[in-house]
Amino acid sequence: MTKRVGSSQRWVLPTLFLFLVFLVSENLSQIPDQGQSETAKRIQAGKKLSNEGEHKEAIIQLLEGLNMAKTKEETSEACLYLALCYYALGERASCARFLKNLFEAQPDRDIEALYFPAAFVGQFYQAKNEAAKQSALKPEAKAGTKAEEKKAEPEKKIEPEKKAEPIKKKEDKPVETAKKEEIKADPEKKKEEQKPPAGIGKGAQAAPAKKKGKFPWLIAGGAVVGGGILAVVLLNKKEPAGPSAPQVGNVAITSTPTGAKVYLDGTDTNQRTDCTLTNIATGSHNLKLELENYGKWEGGVIVLGGQTADVTATLAGYKYEFVAKWGSQGSGDGQFNEPGYLAVDGSGNIYVADKKNHRIQKFSSNGTFLTKWGSQGGGNGQFNVPLGVAVDSSGNIYVTETGNHRIQKFDSTGTFLTKWGYYPEWFSPWGVAVDNSGYVYVVISQYHRIEKYTSSGTFVARWGGVQGSGDGQFQDPYGIAVDGSGYVYVAECSNNRIQKFTSDGTFVTKWGSRGSQDGQFIIPDGVAIDRAGFVYVADFLNNRVQKFTSSGTFMTKWGVTGSGDGQFNTVEGVTVDNSGYVYVSDILNHRIQKFRMTSETQQAARISYAPLRADPLALRLPELRPWPSLLSLPRMKILPQEMPRASNTPEGEKQIRK
Repeated sequence: MTKRVGSSQRWVLPTLFLFLVFLVSENLSQIPDQGQSETAKRIQAGKKLSNEGEHKEAIIQLLEGLNMAKTKEETSEACLYLALCYYALGERASCARFLKNLFEAQPDRDIEALYFPAAFVGQFYQAKNEAAKQSALKPEAKAGTKAEEKKAEPEKKIEPEKKAEPIKKKEDKPVETAKKEEIKADPEKKKEEQKPPAGIGKGAQAAPAKKKGKFPWLIAGGAVVGGGILAVVLLNKKEPAGPSAPQVGNVAITSTPTGAKVYLDGTDTNQRTDCTLTNIATGSHNLKLELENYGKWEGGVIVLGGQTADVTATLAGYKYEFVAKWGSQGSGDGQFNEPGYLAVDGSGNIYVADKKNHRIQKFSSNGTFLTKWGSQGGGNGQFNVPLGVAVDSSGNIYVTETGNHRIQKFDSTGTFLTKWGYYPEWFSPWGVAVDNSGYVYVVISQYHRIEKYTSSGTFVARWGGVQGSGDGQFQDPYGIAVDGSGYVYVAECSNNRIQKFTSDGTFVTKWGSRGSQDGQFIIPDGVAIDRAGFVYVADFLNNRVQKFTSSGTFMTKWGVTGSGDGQFNTVEGVTVDNSGYVYVSDILNHRIQKFRMTSETQQAARISYAPLRADPLALRLPELRPWPSLLSLPRMKILPQEMPRASNTPEGEKQIRK
């Protein structure tokens, strides 16, 4: 194991180092710090983002700057703006903790109140006063401790330096006489003692006493120089011991709905949400999510070493734009008299129930008229207000008639095949749908129930039949559709909701209520399912189409009241082809409109950061020298999304300026 070079070794010769720091502090302060410029850049970037109100990005920059800070001033500046960001976010506790760290680093720090929010200034000086009180208590405690230590330690006797013994006072004699007597008494002392001081007597030379005084200072000077070199090495040497700052981090991604492909910096990661990308290089990255039938999610994320960035995205459904329209009021080919429900076959051909013309019309996907069949009456191939229409996988067409209380089956050319249903067993059949196995589902609206048949008309099952608003009950059911998994969706006129069932009628879920907000309805009518399982509902009196996930989560909507492109005057039928084009019957405008999804990218809805995946509220910073009190910073939380700017905080606080 590599031995750590740290503060413990600097106390081996405490006296020398204290003396050294006193003598060379000015020179040491001029030692260049290669990371200082980068630290300043980080802090400056954080301050700029904070001034612009981008507090979450500012926090990331400031934390990185704090990680690299090596001076009191840098630590103080980073802590000040971190406190300011958390203040703007309403996190008063986190704000107070960073103010405390600020005054530990620089107790005399001050700010100009003009450039900061009034309430923040108050909290700043309150924290400063509290820090001053705490600082005032510490010397007393230390003084008491030292006093006790002095009592405990035995007094040391001060021994005089071993120099020439003091000359005893003798009788006053002339100087020359006294010297002669001493030399006679001890001739060996002639050269060792009582040598004349410099400049006295004949032939005076550099005084030996002065040479003796220079020698310790030369030793001290050498020690200072050598100790200075050692100190510079120790202070600037990169510490190999302990874990170095990680150069990678993680990105945990959660999306609604899940299953989106994840791209990092334009590269497919081969992962789908929800997932975690590991060992990502620190720094800024571009993140993009893509999911079929949803708008793209794209945004930036900053990865910090040894930490996990949590990204949460809500994928919005694509918006829809007008493509084409056809039809007008009348009885000619391609004209309508209140078009009802729609259906599309595997080739993209559109079938329209032309209610008051008592016929079915067939069109290509671009609106070109192909054929028609039917007339008013009760015979085979005749209709009395045809309303529901559906197509099976073989291209056969099923049509419900509210006036004749029955269902008729035709081939793709309009040739009659069979029929079933009669009054009063059936009363006003409404919507019709066919699943992938060929089972036919019919809405018996006036009896508030769903009936299931084989493709030849053999009864299989029914559910409902009880008028009410409970799960599995109905009140005037209208439209019906079946998805690729066999789930059945039913629109209820009077309950203003959609109910979802299994193919045997077991209740699964429901959504909707009366109103005009997202996910609300005023008479939901036609229902359609696309290949991806998304649900489209014709919102009759709201004059719009709403799109949902299979579980009822609202995705998007389009349409307003009117007769222009993309506008509706009571919308009833809706269907979706295999290419994702949506066809809508516009009843009182006597036309069909075609729509497609737009390809515009949806911007990031929300992004948040949670340091340290194991404990999302904790953040540990590497060693900050030379102030040990800042080695462990408080726990903190970086909040996502809607962060109020300082200019929007109470008391009319001014926009933060540098």
